[in-house]
Amino acid sequence: MKLGMFMMPLHPVDRDMTRALKEDLATVVHADRIGFDEMWVGEHASCLTEPIANPLLFLASAIHLTKRIKLGTGVLNLPQHHPARAACEVAQFDHMSEGRLLLGIGPGGLRSDFELFKTEDHAARPQMALESIDMMIRIWSQDPPYEMKGKFWDVSLKESVIPEFGIGWMPKPYQKPHPPIVMSAMSMGSGSVKTAGARGWGVITAPFIHKNMVKTHWKALQEGAASAGRRTDGAEWRVGRTVVVAPSDAEARDAAFDPKGQYYFYYDYLIRQMKHFNFAVTMKPDPSVSDDQLTAESAVADRVIHGSPKRVAEQIIALREEVGPFGGLVTSQHDWNGTDFEKRSMQLLAEEVMPIVRRAA
Repeated sequence: MKLGMFMMPLHPVDRDMTRALKEDLATVVHADRIGFDEMWVGEHASCLTEPIANPLLFLASAIHLTKRIKLGTGVLNLPQHHPARAACEVAQFDHMSEGRLLLGIGPGGLRSDFELFKTEDHAARPQMALESIDMMIRIWSQDPPYEMKGKFWDVSLKESVIPEFGIGWMPKPYQKPHPPIVMSAMSMGSGSVKTAGARGWGVITAPFIHKNMVKTHWKALQEGAASAGRRTDGAEWRVGRTVVVAPSDAEARDAAFDPKGQYYFYYDYLIRQMKHFNFAVTMKPDPSVSDDQLTAESAVADRVIHGSPKRVAEQIIALREEVGPFGGLVTSQHDWNGTDFEKRSMQLLAEEVMPIVRRAA
């Protein structure tokens, strides 16, 4: 089973951006050193709490500081990018990293970004994302001339072509035919999961949703695969969870439920944001739960896996038996808050928890 981390990132709004980004980079380097397989980094253009506007730009700074960890966009919000520009940048990064890129894609998830980039049509964004990735794949699969007309974008390059200089040619990725494609998912019975299943792509289930939602993603993945005559064993399904590991159950519990700690802050931020934008259903165990019942305390209680290494391993194994045979665990990243606790938790997860989980899986 693969072990990854999802870095939104998430920092208190008053954190100095320069220091926060240095800490985020240190997290990637630390994850590589202790044996994490993957690092996924988000994209948010209009949020000081989540200050990475370009995951490819950020991850490029980690290429030569790491040795083996796969570097994933978590995700590239395709409605906010012209497909030709995205295709070029992804191909370049794939060469720079010599094939360590995982291409996470999605329709976007931050309301302020939707307003900024005029992508507020909820029904259109998934269509835009699929049209974009289809154009990107076509760009990577052919030489000029390029002539593509879509509902949202056009790509045309046919007059300005000089073969002997490669002018008019768009770069193809290092990995053939392209980097692995993975779609993000956070809604019940997600249509993105069905699309990924049908196309043979991977899936990342968001770390902050309730396990009742997570269960529906395994069903959706199977349905999507079956619709295209495929079978899936869950190997490329990654499930996100918040995981807190400490030497003792008591120490992990105290950290997880500390109202001034980073795990509480993570869920408080997400829940308040979702409520503000009338999207709180995403965070609920089921739609009948009222907004008032959805609190940071309740989310930590039923969503955060915490304890000693043995206890955490037992919980991950039990979760997999309950929701479906996911092939990757992706833990959420948190602000280090001036301490080494999160750093030690990551190390215990990689070095003591995952060997137990892998033997069981």
